[in-house]
Amino acid sequence: MKVKITYNGQIIWVDKRIKECLEHLKREEQSRNRKIRRRESIWLSISIDIFIYNNKSILTILVEDYIIHKLDIQALLLTLNDLSEYERELVTDRYFRSKTYKEIALKNNIAISTAEYRIKIILKKMKKNFDKVLRDL
Repeated sequence: MKVKITYNGQIIWVDKRIKECLEHLKREEQSRNRKIRRRESIWLSISIDIFIYNNKSILTILVEDYIIHKLDIQALLLTLNDLSEYERELVTDRYFRSKTYKEIALKNNIAISTAEYRIKIILKKMKKNFDKVLRDL
């Protein structure tokens, strides 16, 4: 099915899937730009260098990576807290306790394919919430 879009200032007709692909690429670019701006603002606002003197050489440890890591951890914890207890248990079993889908299925008395599907859906939900939480931090 053809749809009308504005591309580089011109109105053109493209397949609906192409429009969706262009919209997805635009969202990805906006996300990358937000991350870059956040890192730049952190870098500018916190220009702390820790100097360690070792054999007359100075090592500079950048705090930026540490702060970004802390923001990611905070966003992950908030995202996990948004899940139901059952969803949190499935994700915890799979990724923190390194259980197989078979072990998770046996524990919850469900089929292996059901365990895989539920975890896949939970991860999509977490990704969406994670991006939202990072934007709000």
